[in-house]
Amino acid sequence: MQLQPFRLKALSVMLASTFALPAFAEEAVQDKSKAAPVKATKIEVISTTPLPSLGLPLEQIPATVQVVKGEEMQKQNSLSIADYMTNNMPGVTVNDTQNNPYQPDISFRGFSASPLLGTPQGLSVFYDGVRLNEPFGDVVNWDLIPINALAGMQLIPGSNPVFGLNTLGGALSLQTKSGRTHQGGALEAYAGSWGRKAASAEYGGVSKDGSVAYFFSANSFTEDGWRDYSPTDVRQLFGKVGWQNETTKINLSYTGADNDLIGNGLTPQRFLRTLGRESIQTRPDQTVNRMSLLNLTGSHWLNDETMFSGNVYYRHAKTRTLNGDGNDDLETFAPADCVPGADPEDAEEGCSGALNRTTSKRTGAGFAGQFTFNQDFLGRKNQFIAGGGFDYGRTNFTQNTEYGLINASRGVAGIGVFGAEAN
Repeated sequence: MQLQPFRLKALSVMLASTFALPAFAEEAVQDKSKAAPVKATKIEVISTTPLPSLGLPLEQIPATVQVVKGEEMQKQNSLSIADYMTNNMPGVTVNDTQNNPYQPDISFRGFSASPLLGTPQGLSVFYDGVRLNEPFGDVVNWDLIPINALAGMQLIPGSNPVFGLNTLGGALSLQTKSGRTHQGGALEAYAGSWGRKAASAEYGGVSKDGSVAYFFSANSFTEDGWRDYSPTDVRQLFGKVGWQNETTKINLSYTGADNDLIGNGLTPQRFLRTLGRESIQTRPDQTVNRMSLLNLTGSHWLNDETMFSGNVYYRHAKTRTLNGDGNDDLETFAPADCVPGADPEDAEEGCSGALNRTTSKRTGAGFAGQFTFNQDFLGRKNQFIAGGGFDYGRTNFTQNTEYGLINASRGVAGIGVFGAEAN
């Protein structure tokens, strides 16, 4: 008996509110001075090709494209691209086989981009339209990419022939900063455990008439490493100068790197139990990377609905590796046969260790161009892109094996006797 009045009261309130709505709406229309301002929705537009184009709204692309701004990486103080990707991007995992922060294996949905030769490469990486997969083995040297020079990146899933070879699992497209979009300067320096010291600087600006823009950045990173005999030394440099008017934009950029990386690989479980987690099996596992990259990019509006964009680049890189390993051909350890001047066959069978060296010198050059047409077709919105490119790569590769003895510090002391397979 007491519930009925409560229900009638609730109903009367609802009806009163419903009938009051038209009055409120009419009053709001009549009093335009009190109307709330209309805010436009922000639309994320990205390019679907390695080169810049008119772009498409993110929601119109039939794929789950992950878009990252450079500021987001810097806010998290990410050491490298791998740092940010593994912590923030769904589907991305990092395998730190080398135990070096600049030598990760990045995997996306089971497809990898790795600096290790022999790893099946299933991701392509582009840097302002330049393919970063090396011509030798299609590996990706992540240490050559200065993170504070990046304005953003997109991870595009799926096998897309537009991005060329190795785009089995997806493509990672990186764009660099310019003085037009990143004006002013920044300095950062810090130090931490295991002898880590890092510093970075950047500065960008625009000329008084607004036609010329410039941006420069530099990075330095050194550490002793948390494992025995595992130092790292990274130096990166980036610069860009650009000119533009109402219809044309031209940018010339330079990226340089001079890095010395030690990643002493995996350690047997028995070493971890007896010597601790910082122990190593053999040393050194050293990679020295040097690179210079010049890239000229440009775009030009032919009319209000047609744009041409393209790039021309030249890239030279050199990688040296020095790996101290156990001798796989060891039959019976014989110190008497492992001395300078020994017969190569005796040293091969009697030495406990080996120093494996490789050197690769890589030269790459190429160009690409594309037209983007934004005219309507049959009364419907349409965007058509047509283009092509040419890439040239040449690699000179040498390797040799020097036999030696594994000493107490797990290093290999070479005896100057080399295997017959050196080339």
